[in-house]
Amino acid sequence: MPLLALETLLWQQDYPHLWPDERTLLSTIQVLAEAAMEDKARNLVMMNTTMTMNPSSSNPMRDRFGALICGLVSARRLHEALLVKEEAESYGFTIGQSSYAELILLASRLNQGNVVKNLLKEMGGFPELKLGLEHVTSVMAACRKARMYEVVPSLFTWWKSAGFLPNVIMFELVVTSLLSMGKPRDALAIYWEMEEMGCCLDLRVYKAFLSVCVELSDSTKALRLFSRMKDAQISPDRDVYENMIRVCCKDGRFGKAQEFLDAMKRADLPIMHCNLEDYI
Repeated sequence: MPLLALETLLWQQDYPHLWPDERTLLSTIQVLAEAAMEDKARNLVMMNTTMTMNPSSSNPMRDRFGALICGLVSARRLHEALLVKEEAESYGFTIGQSSYAELILLASRLNQGNVVKNLLKEMGGFPELKLGLEHVTSVMAACRKARMYEVVPSLFTWWKSAGFLPNVIMFELVVTSLLSMGKPRDALAIYWEMEEMGCCLDLRVYKAFLSVCVELSDSTKALRLFSRMKDAQISPDRDVYENMIRVCCKDGRFGKAQEFLDAMKRADLPIMHCNLEDYI
């Protein structure tokens, strides 16, 4: 495949109506980098073409470095990709936000927490957010995995300030991150924001908010959430029931807690503790 891509590029150069074509060049650079043919890919990055047939490209050289980075990221070669980023900067080019996002995701998958932190710090210097929903959601998840909890709400705010609507996964990541930061009340405030937006919550999100209620010993809000979950025809699982039992016990509502314990038995769910005292 990489040799075929290179042959196609060389063939294309013989036809003036087909060349220069920056799009074909970028695709070839990426394919060669993925196939560990970095030297050939690098030669194409430095190829001297004076025009581009891609009207959306405002900086062809930056795009070429980005394609080289993308190929190396696909090959899971983080160190080499970071060196390419530094090389681009030495030529005076700043890689795009999508390239930063790809590097952050790979660093997260490889458990390189310090690299993730450094890249996020650099990406924060961009005056405006130009990433798509999938990239931002993935970066938030990467930060959550790297235990960089404080970054997740910041990205969430950045996304909203850019005029975009968050998705349910974003909300869930923010809630769980705020909980890990010891900010249960801030996490619960996210629920009301979701309510105002008319978001459809799934089981994972309900479980996250119920965990908040347990932290706050707020059985009233927990019961309201449980009721809305049932209205949405979402079946509670063992974690939901156990959180309901805990929050009711913490709030002194033992009769209600017993109802949930009995409901678990009727649903034939595995029960960790048979007595309410064990949930306190």
